[in-house]
Amino acid sequence: SPNMCSLAAFKRLTSVCEPAPTSGLPNRSLIPLQPQHEADLVSLFLDAFDDGIDYCGYPDEAFRDAAKKSIHTPADGSYGAFENDRLIGACVIRSERGHMMLSPIMVSTSHQRKGTARQLLRENLRSLNSSGIAELCSFCHLGNEASMNWHLQNGFEEIPTYFATSARRLHHSWMARHFDSIGDREAATEHSRRADEFDAIMQSIEASGQQFATDPFG
Repeated sequence: SPNMCSLAAFKRLTSVCEPAPTSGLPNRSLIPLQPQHEADLVSLFLDAFDDGIDYCGYPDEAFRDAAKKSIHTPADGSYGAFENDRLIGACVIRSERGHMMLSPIMVSTSHQRKGTARQLLRENLRSLNSSGIAELCSFCHLGNEASMNWHLQNGFEEIPTYFATSARRLHHSWMARHFDSIGDREAATEHSRRADEFDAIMQSIEASGQQFATDPFG
């Protein structure tokens, strides 16, 4: 999986759900995932992440191994979205180090941006909450802007981590210098401002002594 330095950490309460859309979405069946869905889950993973940054540069065999590892033994509360008996999306939940992790949520390329992931998340939250689980955690690649935005738009709160914050500070510092070198002062100022924001977060984490914490979710 992607290096931890390139991942943003998120969590949200399972008790807070947005109202379900009542119209405008295709008819889909949401069904708890079972062992017999494993082959379809691997195929879905390979399709959903084939053109993404998360596994960019992976050899085919390593990519397939990552798919098998990611969907192996999903926990209760994992759901698949089916359309005409075809698996088009899945919300896989795993128990890791005492936390319930969204790992991963994925939708086939032909069905993305149609509300499938949100439907799956709602069903997952309902199931976890009814089982007495208060929080759902997740990681997201810093370079996956669509996924970063999806987490924030769906009730997740980002938990700052030292190394991911350091990577973002460095990115904005480099971008500020680049735009300054080509005379774009407005862009340079904005990136410099963002670099300062992340520097302040790093200093706060250092002051708390948590810069080397291995579990961002506490």
